[in-house]
Amino acid sequence: MECKRKDLLAAVERVMPGVGSERALLEGVQTIVFTPSGLHTYNARVCVTCPFSTEDIAGSVSGDKLFKFLKKGKSEELSLSITEDALEIKAGKTTASLTFMKAEIVQKKIAAIHSLIPSQELPRDFRKALMRCGIKGNITKWSGVYFKDAMVYGTNQVVSNFFDISRSMGEFWISQKNVETILKIKTGLKAYDVTGKEVAEWFHLIDEDGTIFSFILQDTATFTGALNFLLSQEGEENEKKYFNTKIPKDFLSTVDECSVLSSKSDDAKKQFVRVTFSEDELTFAADSKNGKITSSVEWTSPLVAFKQIEEGRYYVDYLKDASEKCKRIMIKPMTLAKNKTYPLIIMTTAGFKTMICPLFEKEV
Repeated sequence: MECKRKDLLAAVERVMPGVGSERALLEGVQTIVFTPSGLHTYNARVCVTCPFSTEDIAGSVSGDKLFKFLKKGKSEELSLSITEDALEIKAGKTTASLTFMKAEIVQKKIAAIHSLIPSQELPRDFRKALMRCGIKGNITKWSGVYFKDAMVYGTNQVVSNFFDISRSMGEFWISQKNVETILKIKTGLKAYDVTGKEVAEWFHLIDEDGTIFSFILQDTATFTGALNFLLSQEGEENEKKYFNTKIPKDFLSTVDECSVLSSKSDDAKKQFVRVTFSEDELTFAADSKNGKITSSVEWTSPLVAFKQIEEGRYYVDYLKDASEKCKRIMIKPMTLAKNKTYPLIIMTTAGFKTMICPLFEKEV
């Protein structure tokens, strides 16, 4: 079989998300499977099929080694053939033989998972929903992005995100790791499907060139507690009575400035700042063993909904991320144990809302 190195490399790059670790217990997950019609991978979390004519080439070889060989190669013209126990690749004056590996179980899994071609039109703002609601580094039990009808949710118990997607996609839950894998797909995605019986098991995407990406889904029953909380917050009708104004133009730069001397929380090891809310301005403060800093920014309209409120402590990353995505800010009082009131920050823009809870004493 003759082919261009760049063409085979492009196909291999597409299926790499499904290549598993060399140390994985399931035999064959570290391979790329060649069939006459394409390249395939499966690692129990991701399954990928990329159309690519391999003529009579069939077998499974190390995905990592094949990728590295193609990436480092110089010759553009390749010749592939099968020897007794290996895939032989000739590239100019270089000949590499990649040993065939056992992958019968993986091949059966791939055939079962990719027994259909995704056909439901993907909402135009699907990628945006993942970007808005996914939270990097989220390792809580609610990690990932949850779809329910025409709403999309994401939470780590400190930040909660809400996104109005343009069309209902049903109910399913994609892990944060898979969210990040999807966002790395460079080709245009056009259709999707969800397969499973009582609980949806796999989420499938197909791109404009026919590559199918499939991702195992989380059990939606585990998200019930989080969803009930999020729905109770998202559905409140009395939010308009609370302070609601444009985010001050210096909000982001001031948070960034104060983070230089901020401390890190004991639990999450993330930088935080203290924020005090007054009628005319909000004041940011931070301190650490290296010094302390205070800076204020004026509201675009007076804070009149309530005059007295405890200061809040907030993670720097979440304040910066929300202020970059949103246009308006709302401050609501949260009354918790011992009737102590904390300020809940809500930032919004068209079709999107994020809530940032303050940190409590035990967290800092």
